[in-house]
Amino acid sequence: MAFGWGIIGPGGYTDTEIAPAIRQSKDSKLVAVLSRRTERAATCAKAHAGDAGYDDLQQFLRHPGMDAVYIGTPNNLHAEGAIPAMNAGKHVFCEISMAVSEADCIAMVEAAKKNKVKFGMDYQTRYHPANVDLKKMVQNGD
Repeated sequence: MAFGWGIIGPGGYTDTEIAPAIRQSKDSKLVAVLSRRTERAATCAKAHAGDAGYDDLQQFLRHPGMDAVYIGTPNNLHAEGAIPAMNAGKHVFCEISMAVSEADCIAMVEAAKKNKVKFGMDYQTRYHPANVDLKKMVQNGD
């Protein structure tokens, strides 16, 4: 059985990178998408072979077969999606920055520990050529 992903925040990067990566994985499946507008969530889900789109977080989290949630919303909304997802027993993979306050960051980590779920952050620019060059310059003492 494929690992089921839910997506909160079907924005540009989510639509061009994350959802296609889930679809291309033989071991993963997009099962649900959450957006403030049901139509936008449904359109993203349909475009990437997902099951359904929602505009209600609790309904979204009850969607069958969801193992993990990708958080692609603006930074100030990360905690409000991640914490309920972890409280629902879902693993969470979140875009950077983690949150906009230390309190939200602490609450997110505590929710992961309390619910014994994995919580990870996406830092996709780690291998950007400029960052690779900068790392070499630092290592060389330049």
